Amino acid sequence: MRRDMTVGDAIASLRKEIQDRAKALSVLEEMVANSGPESPAPMIQGRRRRKGGPPQSVGAHAVDVLHTAGKPMHALREILPALLARGLKVSKQSLPTTLGRQKELRRTARGTWAYAGGHK
Repeated sequence: MRRDMTVGDAIASLRKEIQDRAKALSVLEEMVANSGPESPAPMIQGRRRRKGGPPQSVGAHAVDVLHTAGKPMHALREILPALLARGLKVSKQSLPTTLGRQKELRRTARGTWAYAGGHK
């Protein structure tokens, strides 16, 4: 809690953080429920995609997350937790740049990305 924050502001800030984390948790739980009996993706090393194998770069995983979700998602509140759940090491500072470089994605609103089709 910052020194210039009132107790009421601190409570409101914590409630907002709890709501954001609950939403990220529900997105991850929905993704797990929709993934079927497959085991979770292992820790990814390297960047090349093996033929027929799982995507290995952060960008390819982000495309896969958005394609699987079938709806626009916020980069930091929804996509980042999904990538971390897959065992990727990604920083919140580099994620928007990575998403902007993916031809299969389009920006639908500030901080929000959607799968636009194309090759996967």
